Parts: sequence; C-alpha cells; structure tokens
Amino acid sequence: MIHGILILAGLTIKEAIRRRVFLAAVVISTLYLGFAFLPLHLHIGLVVGLDLPTALNNMGRIFAWVGCGTIKFFGAVLAVALSAGAITSEIDRGVLSVIVPKPIPRTAIYLGKWLGINLLLAICVVVWGLLLAGSIWHQTGTYHPRIWGGIAAAGLFPLLFTTLTLCFSTFATYALSSSLALIAAGVALGEDLLHILSRILEIPLLETLSRITGYVVPLSRMNHWISRGLDADGGGMLGIGHGPVGSAGFDFSLFLARRDPSQSAVVAATSEADLLYILLYMAVFFALGLTLFQRRDL
Repeated sequence: MIHGILILAGLTIKEAIRRRVFLAAVVISTLYLGFAFLPLHLHIGLVVGLDLPTALNNMGRIFAWVGCGTIKFFGAVLAVALSAGAITSEIDRGVLSVIVPKPIPRTAIYLGKWLGINLLLAICVVVWGLLLAGSIWHQTGTYHPRIWGGIAAAGLFPLLFTTLTLCFSTFATYALSSSLALIAAGVALGEDLLHILSRILEIPLLETLSRITGYVVPLSRMNHWISRGLDADGGGMLGIGHGPVGSAGFDFSLFLARRDPSQSAVVAATSEADLLYILLYMAVFFALGLTLFQRRDL
C-alpha cells in the first residue's frame, strides 16, 4: 500500500507540473526577490524618525510578519487550485477508472493525492520562506530567527485548505469545490468581524457567534500560532506594540493580552488547545473525504 501511495503522490506532482502550476509559485517567488531590491532603506530613518540601525531592524521585523501573511495566503490559494480538481475532474476524464482496477486500493489513491499536493506545497513554503529571509537580510542586514516559527505555522494554512478542498472534490466539480473552499475562508473572516461588532455594540450574542465561527473554520486559531511563532514573548518579532494582522485578520487574543497582562497565561494555554483542535479538524475532514471517495461510483 505504501508503494501505491508513493506512486500516486508522484503522479499527482507530475500532473501539477504538467498543468504548469509551478509557474504561479515562480511568480510568487519573484515578489520576495523584488522586495530585496526595493530602495526602502535609503530614507527609512527619516520616514519613521528613528536612527537608521533601529529603523532597519524594525523594518525587518515588520516585513517578516507581513511575509508570513503572504505565504499563508498564496499557499492556501495554491492548495485550493491543486485540490479542487484532484478527484471529480479525474473521474470525469476517466483517469481514475483506469487506475482503480489495478491493485491499488482507493485509500492509497486518496492518500497519494493528498500527500503529493502537500509535498509540492511544502516545497513552495520552504522556498518562499528562504527567499523572504534572504530578502530581509539583503534589504536590512538583520536576521530574525523567529521568522521560521512563523513560516512553519503559516504552512498550516495550505495543509488545511488541501484537506478541505480535496474532501469537497470527492463529490463536487472543480468550480464548486473551489467555491466551497472560498466560502469556508469567508466564514472564517466573519469571526473577527463579529468579535469587533460585539466589542463596539456590546452584544454578547455576537461574541458567542464569533466563537462558534472560530470552531467551524479555525483560521484564526492558526493565525494565533503564526503570531506566537513571530511574537511569542509579546515583543519578539514586532517589538512595536501592535496587534498582529494577517490575511485572516487580527490576532485579537495576542492584542488583548498585551493590554491585559492577566490574559497572557490564558492565551498561552489556549494556543496548545487550538493546535490540537486544528489537527483534529483536519483529521475529521480527511476521514470524511476518504469515506466519500470510497463510496463514490467511478
């Protein structure tokens, strides 16, 4: 079975290369390379009113944080693009009807596709992370070890969206699978909006809905881990007293902890619980997708 999984993983990677998805990864890589040669450092000290070494150090921290946000965003987009057509589209083209009669169980096919897509995305995340760290070094002359914690946490986003979209692909077309994944992302963004409204309008029901939304699609919980990787000590990567912001929104738990030190222990404790929930969430959708694929007619 392991041999079958590896064969399907290799075929999935070859199919992605044939579709020239790697070109998107190359284009994204140029963004990080382009940053390395932007003339930002020439007048940064004058812009923010700091001496040049301090300004460059702060700029490196900020761009490390923003860079992790772009990695999780582009990683998630590529995950959806690669996974949406991995099952249904190949059934419609008759590809899987050729593979299934061979001595390769459906479990191996599903595992192989999931593994192949995530291996490809992992390579992208590592390359983007290296380019980001190298660009920051070239631009500012500073190195921030915490960036690797943030990059590792950002890798949870493509992993989750691969698992979700591959599950959707077992019963939906490419367009519908992609749409469902985007809807899931939209639901997750609603968590932060409901949280803001509950604070402004002082309506407890909105806070309850925000918490429920956070369990339905746990993007903010993954955002907590990016913030923890970059800014675990409350100063860390950012060191400027602002709440982290990413493509999934504010990390309000860290933002509030800085203004209420008594919340720091709560944030630390919930972060471990968040990670366990994220892993369980992905395991449930992986098992659901595998079950649906096992029962689907080819």
